[in-house]
Amino acid sequence: MRLDDARQSENVEDRRGMGGRGFRPGGAGGLGIGGVILLLVVSYFLGVDPSQLLNDSGVSTGGAPPASTPAGPPGSDPAGEFAKKILADTEDTWTAIFERSGQQYSKPVLVLFTIPVILVTLGLFLLLINIALLALVSWIVPDFDISGFWTYVGCVFVIWVVNTVLEAITDTD
Repeated sequence: MRLDDARQSENVEDRRGMGGRGFRPGGAGGLGIGGVILLLVVSYFLGVDPSQLLNDSGVSTGGAPPASTPAGPPGSDPAGEFAKKILADTEDTWTAIFERSGQQYSKPVLVLFTIPVILVTLGLFLLLINIALLALVSWIVPDFDISGFWTYVGCVFVIWVVNTVLEAITDTD
C-alpha cells in the first residue's frame, strides 16, 4: 500500500508529551519504580526527607509543567503522519461501505499518547526489554557470557544506575 500521496485524517489528537516533567511514566520525576525505591532507601539511611533529595538533584516533583517546544514543524513527525494516513484510509473505506448500505458512518477520533506500557507495568516491561537485549548481545558477541536470570537482572540494574547518573549530570532541562 502506497501512502505517499494519501489523504491525512483530521480526526487525530496528538497528546504525546503532554504530561510535563511533574509525573512522567515511570515514577517521580521519571525515576521509575526502582529509582523511587532507591531514593527512599538512601533517604532513610541518610536521615533526610526524600523530597529534599528530589529538589536538590534538580528533579521536578510537581507544579506547573515547563513550557515545551514542539519537536519540529507540523507534519514533520513520520509516525504521526503514518497514523493520520491509515486512519484516513479506514475512514474512506468504511464511509463507502456504510453508504452502500444506506447508513451514515461516524468517523472515529484517534488519540496518540506516549508509551503507556511503562506506566501500566511499573517499569517491568523495560526490565524485560533490557534483559532481552543483554541476552541478544551475549548470544552475538563470542566472549560476552552472562549466565543466570539474576545475573541479567543485576547487569540491567547496573546499567540503569549508570544511565540515571549520566542523565542527571547531562540533563539540561
